Amino acid sequence: MAGFYKQRRPENTDLYRLMKWHFPNFKRDYNEKYGDIYGFYRPEIDKEIEKYLKCGIHKFGFARVKCKNDDCGEEYLLPFSCKGRGICPSCIQKHSLEAEHRLIEGDILQEVPHRHIILTCCIC
Repeated sequence: MAGFYKQRRPENTDLYRLMKWHFPNFKRDYNEKYGDIYGFYRPEIDKEIEKYLKCGIHKFGFARVKCKNDDCGEEYLLPFSCKGRGICPSCIQKHSLEAEHRLIEGDILQEVPHRHIILTCCIC
C-alpha cells in the first residue's frame, strides 16, 4: 500500500503559503479596496480558508489505514481533508472525479467519447 498512497504536502505549495501569509492582509483591506465593486466581505470566505489551511495536515487529524491482509499488515496515516468545493485543489479534484464516476456508472452518459460536458438546470 505504501507505493499506492503518496502523501501530499499542502503546506509546501505556493497557494497554501499565499493564503497563510497574505490572506489576513487581504481580509483587512477587502472592504476598502474591493467592497464597492464586489460587495461586502462574506464570513463564508473565512470558513473556507480555515478549512483549506487544515486540509491534509496530520496535526489537524488523521485516520490510520491498515492492510487487512495478514501477510502484509502495512499501514499509514491518512490526514483528514476539508471536503471543500471552493479553494482546495485536492478536494475539488476529488469531487470532480466522483461526479464523473456517477455520470458514467449511473448510466447518465452513454459509453462514447466525450470531449466536454456541460450540465445545466433550466427553470422555465
